[in-house]
Amino acid sequence: MNHCKLVVPLFAAAALVTCNSLNPLQLEAVLAAAPLAVKASYVQTVSFADARMHPELRQGYIDTIVANMGLPPYVTSVRYKAVEDLDAESKSMLENAMLRISATQNPVMYSKINLGSGKTMTLDDVGKKTIRTDVVVLPDAFNDTSIQTDEDFRSRLVDHEFAHARLFYENPTGFDMNRLLYSEHEYDVDIFNAIVELDGHQNELRHVLRGTQIRPGLSQGHLESMMSYSYGYYLRLWKPTKTNQEVVQELQERFYNPQFCVPESCTVMKRDPLVIALKDPTTGNLRQLPNSVVQAYYKH
Repeated sequence: MNHCKLVVPLFAAAALVTCNSLNPLQLEAVLAAAPLAVKASYVQTVSFADARMHPELRQGYIDTIVANMGLPPYVTSVRYKAVEDLDAESKSMLENAMLRISATQNPVMYSKINLGSGKTMTLDDVGKKTIRTDVVVLPDAFNDTSIQTDEDFRSRLVDHEFAHARLFYENPTGFDMNRLLYSEHEYDVDIFNAIVELDGHQNELRHVLRGTQIRPGLSQGHLESMMSYSYGYYLRLWKPTKTNQEVVQELQERFYNPQFCVPESCTVMKRDPLVIALKDPTTGNLRQLPNSVVQAYYKH
C-alpha cells in the first residue's frame, strides 16, 4: 500500500503526488510502472538511511528530493553515478578536483557544465544565462563522514551544488569574472575555483545557520566540514598568482567570514596598528588579513 500526498515543488509549476512505499527495495519497479498524469507524477519516497544501505535506491532518493522541489532553470539533471561509469572527461576532472581538495578526501558531488557539443566555457560566459549544469552525485555522498543525515545531503546538494550552477548561469555575486584575466585568454584556474567554492559554502552557511543555531536535522559534523573547506579555499586567495593583486584583495574582503578567526587559526601579529593573520594548517604559514577586513570586523 502506498501513502500519497500532494506536493507543490519550489522550482516547478506542476504539482506532484509523492508516494511512500512500505517496501523501498521495490523502488525501480514501482517507478517504472507508475502511471503518468497531467501535471502530476508518482514519485517513490526513499529515506537517506535506505539510500546509504542500498546503492540501487540512490537515484530514487535523489528523484524524491528533485520531485518535491523541482529543478531551477540552471540545473538540467541530477544523476547518481558510480565512478567507474563516468566518461573520461569527468574522470579527469575528478582527479584534478581531488588534488585541489586533499590527497585523502574524495569529491561527493560535482557540477558538469552543459554548453552543448564541442563548446568550452570562457569567463565571459559566466552570468549570461547560457550555462546549464548537470549535477552528478557520487557514491561517497552516501559514505562520507560529513554527510550523516538527510538534511546534510540536501544541504550539500541544494544549498551548495545548486549554488555552483546558479553562479555559472546568472552570477549573483555581481563580480565580473573577466577581471581574473591576466592576458587576453589566460586566468588563474585555482583562483576561479576558489571563488566558485567559497560562493557555494557561503550560500550553504546562510541556509543552515539561524544566528548561532544549526538548522534542525543538520549534523554538527557537516557544519564543521563546511567551515573547514571554506577556510581552506579562502586561504588559497593568498597563493602566488598572476592575477591583479587589487582584485585578489577584493576577493579576500568579499569572502571573509569572521568565523574563520578562532583561537587555533587566528593570530594578532601587532596591536598598534592592529594586524591579524590566519594560520594555514597545512604549512603553518601566516596569511595577513587586509587592513580593510581588520577595520571592518575588529577595530573598535
